[in-house]
Amino acid sequence: MNADIEAINDLVGPLLGRPAWNVRVGVGSNLSLEFGGPTTPYADGVVFGEWHLWVSMAAWRLDGANGVIAGSEDPRASLESAAQMLEGRVLTAVDVQPPGLETVFEFESLGVHVFPLFSRPQSTDPLASWMLWMPSGRILSVGPGSSWSVEEAKAGPG
Repeated sequence: MNADIEAINDLVGPLLGRPAWNVRVGVGSNLSLEFGGPTTPYADGVVFGEWHLWVSMAAWRLDGANGVIAGSEDPRASLESAAQMLEGRVLTAVDVQPPGLETVFEFESLGVHVFPLFSRPQSTDPLASWMLWMPSGRILSVGPGSSWSVEEAKAGPG
């Protein structure tokens, strides 16, 4: 398991020191963050970063220095307000914990805690807790359970 954590850390390491931009809450309580320069807009006009982080099949919570700011099941207005607090903040650390690969994305004075919801894949849907599209054209998928993978992207984020 330590080798898995080290491999994930190696893949996310280039994100450290980069500010998040276009931080938004998507469908339900999905959370998306962009890093690096913008990419060419897709046909629908959406612009993603060179690095695109998507928290999808997981619960998440935003913590600040004085306690919990918001949780993924809070009212949408609270989630959107909390997400905007991450805009422009520099990612300072990523902490992935065994055995379930719970992850904390640490920003300047804020932390996004990602709590996996599933222990194993359901039918043909892998249900990754979070995914990272990388400039290399690969996607890092973390979860469910202690599984993770890196694959070639078949399409852009979103």
